[in-house]
Amino acid sequence: MEKVVKSRFPEQSEEEMKAILSWYKDLSLMMKEEQKVEKGHLQIIQNTLNDLADYHRQLLSNPQENFYMAAYYKALPHIVELRNRAGEAAKGEIETCFEALYGTLLLRIQKREIGPETAEALRHISTLIALLAEKYKNQDIEE
Repeated sequence: MEKVVKSRFPEQSEEEMKAILSWYKDLSLMMKEEQKVEKGHLQIIQNTLNDLADYHRQLLSNPQENFYMAAYYKALPHIVELRNRAGEAAKGEIETCFEALYGTLLLRIQKREIGPETAEALRHISTLIALLAEKYKNQDIEE
């Protein structure tokens, strides 16, 4: 693992490289301990997804969040479509959005083409998640 990580971050100082390697080793250990080596989310990720989903619902119930609601309603048909295609209606909307973004990242890494319909869906989903992330990050500041 160390060789691969070092090859991906050639410009880092020795101290930064130690921190990066430590992060990857800790992540690998957590994945093994939680038996998430093949698939699934680590508990820390699942907790964050749950927090984001809760905050998403709070924003949707706030009549002052018109801009967020508009972004949500633009993304919603795409979220529903993704959930139907995957056959995973039990997953939440926010988790579906993150999985779509992750899937796109994997396609780009593999240098596979992304069709225009998918690109349009991702544009709306990305906008929604960016708004959610910004509001989530700033919620303590506003309170």
